[in-house]
Amino acid sequence: MAPDSKVTSPNSVETPQVAGASNTAAPAPLRTIALALLEAASDISLAIDTRGVIIDAVFGEDFELGALGTLVGRLWVDTVAPDSRHKVAKLLEAAPLPATGVATASRSKWRQINQIDVNGDEVPIHWHAIRLDTNEALVIGRDLRPMAAMQQRLIEAQHGLERDFWRLRNAETRFRLLFQMSTEAVVILESSSQKIVELNPAAEHLLTGLATIGVGVRFPKGLGESQSRAIDAMLDRVRASGRPDEIELQVGLPSSADEGGQLAISATLFRQEQHAFILLRISTGQSLQMPQPESARVIEAVTRGVDAFVLTDHAGDILWCNEAFIDLVHVADAKVLQGEPLNTWLGRNNVEFNVLMANLKQKLRLRSFVIGLRGEDGTLYEVETSAVAMLSGVPQCYAFTMRNLRALTGIAGSLSMSGAVSAAGGLPPPLGAAGRGKALVPSGRSAEELKALVGRAPLKQIVAETTDIVEKLCIEAALALAGQNRVAAAEMLGVSRQSLYMKMRQLRIGGAEPDSPTLDSD
Repeated sequence: MAPDSKVTSPNSVETPQVAGASNTAAPAPLRTIALALLEAASDISLAIDTRGVIIDAVFGEDFELGALGTLVGRLWVDTVAPDSRHKVAKLLEAAPLPATGVATASRSKWRQINQIDVNGDEVPIHWHAIRLDTNEALVIGRDLRPMAAMQQRLIEAQHGLERDFWRLRNAETRFRLLFQMSTEAVVILESSSQKIVELNPAAEHLLTGLATIGVGVRFPKGLGESQSRAIDAMLDRVRASGRPDEIELQVGLPSSADEGGQLAISATLFRQEQHAFILLRISTGQSLQMPQPESARVIEAVTRGVDAFVLTDHAGDILWCNEAFIDLVHVADAKVLQGEPLNTWLGRNNVEFNVLMANLKQKLRLRSFVIGLRGEDGTLYEVETSAVAMLSGVPQCYAFTMRNLRALTGIAGSLSMSGAVSAAGGLPPPLGAAGRGKALVPSGRSAEELKALVGRAPLKQIVAETTDIVEKLCIEAALALAGQNRVAAAEMLGVSRQSLYMKMRQLRIGGAEPDSPTLDSD
């Protein structure tokens, strides 16, 4: 090629004479014509001599050759990424001559080779080589960056679809769980055919025995003629207007002991994937008697429990209480207690209740905290309270369980309460000098009366009288539990019948006099 020869294309690059080029190289006009044709058909084309040096280069209108820097005069392998250099050699070796025929040309492959631009970044280009003669080859390149950007967008779109799919899948799982666990009967119908598409266990339980129920069955199959006409008319109105509608039917519920019951059915039209469906909600005034979840059974157990249970908010106002607490404070209805401060009843005074709440807020759990409780009628109790703070939910609340200590400890509880009267009742005769050395007659004194004996009687006699009071209460309780059967009461107390009879005579239990020689046998 002459030194002043140039490619006629406006985008062509001046091709200097490469030192040592073979005299048998393709004529410049042939190369120029080939490059001009390839300029319109490809993004970039290179002319390569036998040494692998780029002797000419042209690029398409949309391809920026400047980004690749100066290519002419450089070895092609020096302008590509290191991992693509072996591909350059294989591509040039496999380049066929046009005159060798289609069979040879078909063995040439397109190869992706990454060119290095001036910034050191890799530019993916798809190359194909054609040999002009034995000493010169043309390589045709297609820029893969638009395709790579499209592939990247496709991958991002696919990832977005997968994320949306899993969000919808999780939402479907939550709603399906809610659908299955709901105690309200729900049936989904295909709008035109009125065939059941889905129904939850509550609907199946309610309608079994009342109508033919199941997926694929036309609703309302199996109902009475008048009820079926009413339901069909309602569904026709919903399809025509697109607005929700509802009706009430008088039907014979299989779960009812009565002859019939009210059944309320509401219908709502909705569309999904270009198909219309109708959502039916079926309710009745009777309990569905559905198998209760574990949480419902726990609530029922707490509601019917023997220990008082109270749930308050963060300020100490009552949110909910069970029947045992209602009985403990002697009110008529739970509605009277809701919203009222718990310290209205719990605590002998505000200081005692504030101590309880301060400990609960600090420790979050309290066990066996003894505190006073006032009934609505003024009765004062001593209760053992356990409490837990539940601060994670909304709203924050506190749960209290209470047990009446008077029922547990008997006389000991009443003795510890200031002003409380023991169950024995009665006042003892005053102790004079003649009475010293004799056992006190059990009379059931109050705590104040026992305190008044100090100084009037020795400690030994005071303790003996207290012991007699406890024994009398225990024997009376055992007889009450045993139905006045003295043999069973003796076994409960762990004493012999003779010892029980002796104690009963001494303590005047069961109408026996102290001097009675014998007691009637059981």
